[in-house]
Amino acid sequence: MLQEIRDFCWPLSIALLGLWAVQIIRFRLAKRYSALLAYLVTAFLLGGGGYIAERFLDARWLGHSFYFWYWAASQPVLWLLLFAVVFECFSRMTESYQGLRRLGRLVVLGLAGGVVTVIGLVVILDPFENPNPRFWNSVLLIQQQSVYFATAGSVMLLLAIRRFFNIPVARNLRTTMGVLGVYFISVAAMTAIRSYVGYVSRELDIAVDVAGLVIYCACVLFGAAVFSRGGEDVASDPRISADSADALRSASGRLQEVNAHLLKAVAK
Repeated sequence: MLQEIRDFCWPLSIALLGLWAVQIIRFRLAKRYSALLAYLVTAFLLGGGGYIAERFLDARWLGHSFYFWYWAASQPVLWLLLFAVVFECFSRMTESYQGLRRLGRLVVLGLAGGVVTVIGLVVILDPFENPNPRFWNSVLLIQQQSVYFATAGSVMLLLAIRRFFNIPVARNLRTTMGVLGVYFISVAAMTAIRSYVGYVSRELDIAVDVAGLVIYCACVLFGAAVFSRGGEDVASDPRISADSADALRSASGRLQEVNAHLLKAVAK
């Protein structure tokens, strides 16, 4: 049963990536969300290639299938694009606050640099000196876990900043950040489970794959369905009561002060 669900959700997730990309192009938002579009198109193409490789190519090398090495080689490209999407979200959220925008650039670049360092140290290990075919599984799990914990932390930080200062954000951007947050946290949790539990059985591996695919499909479907031209209208949270208006104006004033101080600090 789980195998059938996996076989259904895999091509579905690829199709949904294409649908979201088409939505962005259709509503003429490609320039505004260029990093998101680049990720969706790249994930669509690489996902399609991976599906074909897994189904029709049986070649093996160092104890793994051609699909495994194809997947391993494609992941760094997608990881870099995910960091680019996170930075794009931060840039769009802080368009009117150049100081925060520059600080965000430093934070995202710092996180990306830290992840690249971890990945580089792990990849230095010579696979030919490790006959265990599951060695590279562990390597990739460490890499994936590092990337998704870093990106999940970045998105949570963005959402906290937005909530604390009540920064007006377009619905499309809120949708993107929400989808990314759920996706990153779920992948980080599942890779952590695989890292600490290890290989137990094929059934458990398939169950984790199915859970990840279902969450991924739900996130991408929601993003594609909600994204629209009208979603670019910027508005504050409609649930905010009139009693909190003064506090929000005060928070906005503090944000302007923080932004001014950051601009001065960066200028030095």
